[in-house]
Amino acid sequence: MEELSFYSEILNFAKQHYILTALWVLALGYLIKIQIQLLIDRIHLIEPDKAIMMVNHDEAVFVDTRKSEDYKKAHIANSVLLSSSDILIPLLDSIAKYKNQTIIVVGKSFDDMEAYNSAKILKKNGFKVELLNGGIQDWVSRNLPLTK
Repeated sequence: MEELSFYSEILNFAKQHYILTALWVLALGYLIKIQIQLLIDRIHLIEPDKAIMMVNHDEAVFVDTRKSEDYKKAHIANSVLLSSSDILIPLLDSIAKYKNQTIIVVGKSFDDMEAYNSAKILKKNGFKVELLNGGIQDWVSRNLPLTK
């Protein structure tokens, strides 16, 4: 009986707050879409602490796909700036030397489609690729260091 009451309360809330409910459903749908894309394309998200450990052990390199103006303002130390248009050139010389390392693609935020598309292209060209979870926005929110 309590279970039925719980569901009726949810239904009543949804009826009374239909705009809020619609926004919540849209947000949930968007998050599900992102997760499905990641699964289909086999792009893995990596947390900043694990990424740092991999870079410190020379197993990975950060590749920043943000605009050069943003990169110049602040970026992860020793990261390589590579715009999404540069990645379209197969096996660009500037990243070919990292073929045996994991490339950790850094974008603006968790839903940066340019970073995601860059990761897909690199993966298709035979690179081992991870996508930094949350991008530079999450990096900053965790108070991790940046250089100028």
